[in-house]
Amino acid sequence: SRLSLLYQSEGREKESMELAQKAIDRFIIDRNPAVFGILNDVIIYLADQGRQQEALELTLDIATKVNTPVTFSDQFSYHLALSNCYINLNNPDLAEKHVVIIDSMETKAEAIRGPMRRALVNDQYGNVLMIRKQYKKAKEYLEKHFVTTSIAQRVLSADLLIYRRLIRIDSILGG
Repeated sequence: SRLSLLYQSEGREKESMELAQKAIDRFIIDRNPAVFGILNDVIIYLADQGRQQEALELTLDIATKVNTPVTFSDQFSYHLALSNCYINLNNPDLAEKHVVIIDSMETKAEAIRGPMRRALVNDQYGNVLMIRKQYKKAKEYLEKHFVTTSIAQRVLSADLLIYRRLIRIDSILGG
């Protein structure tokens, strides 16, 4: 999966996802819970390819073939993947169910380590609100991406995605 991340950083998206899929297949065979760490990259790629239902089936299948996620990080990644799947399938109610879970997990973790994934949680709320066409509220959540203090490193691709969503919202709202 490290090679997959390297290819992704070089813009070699197709090769990156082929390697990530191979890693997922291997993790499933080995029943290795490390699969949850790379699952979201594959989910996003499948959705970009118009394969949203396949992404959901993969996510649900992994939980049965590998095991339900046990560690905090695995649980967070799994519920994030499910929220992404349901966002991509335009199902805001099921997406929000999983966003609420990662929000609760992040709130508990912040008491120990400070904010690390808060911007990600806010982004997911913003995505759910966009599906519901609650654009003003979505904008508030998405704007938090840039002001939320986080010990995690921000990624340029995520920033650009949020900017594109904010521009879309402004266009819809006539701004």
